[in-house]
Amino acid sequence: MKFRIITLLIILLHFEDLSAQNYQQIDSLRTALENTKAGKVWDIYNEIGWAYRLSYPDSTIHYSSLVLNSDASSSQKATALNFQGIALVYKENYAEAFASHRQALDTAQYAQDSSQLAYSYNNLGRLLLSQGDRLKAHSYINQALNIFEKLGDKTGMAYCYKSLVQLYTLQNDTTKMLALLQETLKIRQEVNDARGQISIYQDLAAFYQKYGPYNKAHNYLQRAMRLSKDIQDEMTIAEINLSLANLAYVQTDYTRSMQYLRRAISATDVFENMRFISSVNLLLAKNYYARGQYSKARLYLQDIINNTNENSLLQKKEAYYYLAKISETNGQYASALKLYQRFVAAKDSLHNVDKAITVERLENRLQIEEKDKVYELLKANEARNQEVLEQARIKIVAKNVILLLAALLFLTLLAFYFRVRQKNRFLEEHKHQIEEQNKKIVSQNAQIIKQNQELSKKNARLEEIGDERETLLSMVTHDLKAPFQRISGLAEILTMNLSVNPAETQKYADLIKDTSQTGSSLVNNLLNNSLIERQQQLNLEEVNLTTLLEQRLNSFETEAASKSIALHLEVETSITLETDPLVLGQVITNLISNAIKYSPNSTNVYLLAKTANRNAVHISVKDEGPGFSDEDKKNLYQRFQKLSARPTNGESSHGLGLSIVKVLSARLQATIKLISEPGKGSEFIISCPKVYPQSNTVSPAASDIA
Repeated sequence: MKFRIITLLIILLHFEDLSAQNYQQIDSLRTALENTKAGKVWDIYNEIGWAYRLSYPDSTIHYSSLVLNSDASSSQKATALNFQGIALVYKENYAEAFASHRQALDTAQYAQDSSQLAYSYNNLGRLLLSQGDRLKAHSYINQALNIFEKLGDKTGMAYCYKSLVQLYTLQNDTTKMLALLQETLKIRQEVNDARGQISIYQDLAAFYQKYGPYNKAHNYLQRAMRLSKDIQDEMTIAEINLSLANLAYVQTDYTRSMQYLRRAISATDVFENMRFISSVNLLLAKNYYARGQYSKARLYLQDIINNTNENSLLQKKEAYYYLAKISETNGQYASALKLYQRFVAAKDSLHNVDKAITVERLENRLQIEEKDKVYELLKANEARNQEVLEQARIKIVAKNVILLLAALLFLTLLAFYFRVRQKNRFLEEHKHQIEEQNKKIVSQNAQIIKQNQELSKKNARLEEIGDERETLLSMVTHDLKAPFQRISGLAEILTMNLSVNPAETQKYADLIKDTSQTGSSLVNNLLNNSLIERQQQLNLEEVNLTTLLEQRLNSFETEAASKSIALHLEVETSITLETDPLVLGQVITNLISNAIKYSPNSTNVYLLAKTANRNAVHISVKDEGPGFSDEDKKNLYQRFQKLSARPTNGESSHGLGLSIVKVLSARLQATIKLISEPGKGSEFIISCPKVYPQSNTVSPAASDIA
């Protein structure tokens, strides 16, 4: 047997305190529907369905079905599924409600709609809370709260706080209850939600009426009364007057209690609500009884008994009790005995209702668990099929990437070869011309001999330049091995993770892409001299520093892992600056590369970023390597200058990295500072402006290396 009181108790637990059906809102939405574009119709349908949820949940289900069977977006369908689940709870179909909310959860994830995802979690938590599964309910509600906090959605946070209040009420945790009620009230005041504020004021009044002091309960009810009058909600005004009357009765102020009761029954809509009328009659009877006016009390108590239903069983029990007390006071002991017997019978009936509620909740939880198992089985099968397709796709992508990288490597080396060959041919021709000139100079006078000596010096300089070009080519060829070795290592890791962790697979695929871009940048920056030999115009843009530093640090995971070096990233949240990400990325890459190259095995490398002031950001690379001596610091940024420290794992060192860091930092209008002592590691600190000075977009210091 289903008891209507079960529905009432669960709905009060599952949802906010709600006022009467808002028909004015529904009429307004229907009018708006006539002038709405096609893509927005489904939003209006969802709003109409939500507005109908209080009195006509079947209408909510109807409008939700229209959205679900349409070409609406995934986000709109997730909203419809959530509203459908709430309507199913009103209809006491908890298993189907759970399935609807679970489907809403997956649809929101597919649509990447974080807001609906959070509402789905919160709805699932409230549903499970109503069925007595507090542990799972707490988990779902907290997941919803975390999402709303990240989104900065204060209205959503307030819903979650209200859900947690219901949980802590069941646990009798008054401290957490009060804190969350106050926080919910603060949010609803910020978003100017009048009905939401009324609900919280009533909850706070109930809290203080139960736990004291009474004056706070009275103040909160008065605040709720003022707001209710502002929005002209007659039924809510009547309910607040009833609460004020009950509070006065508890304080034995029977005169004031009767005044509030008269105001409560003066509302136009109250006589349509038998539950409300029964509550008013019971409190009237208690007041008359307390004042010794037993005949008046008997009239109201008898009315409660004559007009009671299953939802009023608690009031009927109290009515029998007070009638028995009145009969006993009047010396009508036989009548008092019969009334006491009816009081006990009503009390036993309530106990049976409690048992029925417990049994029904257990049955509902069993149905929910069965639905959940079936749903999870379907998802698992879908995931397996998707995994097979994803593995095939990744293999194809990996194969294409490897072929593309091989082709790029071949073309790059071919371009190197022709460039060097052309330069050598030019040098040979120029050298031949100089030799011919030298033959003529030998036969000339002393003045010509002097000019010949000067030409010889120029020739020597040209040979030195040729040697430097050969050295640069050697370094570029050697340094190109590093990114492609990273690609090889990442591809191997990617192959091993194909069927284990798709998320990890995507991570390494992104690293392969980033590393290949790093190799391409190295070719462009060093071989074509785009950042060293020309005063190149910077490409300024708004850069998220966290994203840039994560990409640069992740590209060194393979090298760091080979030396058991732990990489650490510490960045203040939401740091952005106006700069050239390619140039700044090259500076960071060179510093991280040096830190790993010169650090011993099993040490740490730190990449840190913080706001120095409102105009500048500090970015530092810190290691636990050998540090720099005073002599090293004198030649720190010289080209091809090798310092006292040596790579710890046989890596190449050409003495060019720090000189490039110096020049590129100057281009970014940034300063570089070294903190180091021999044997105590080193820390390079780059101080970058948050907004690049537009009056000087090309630094004259760019000519230092050129």
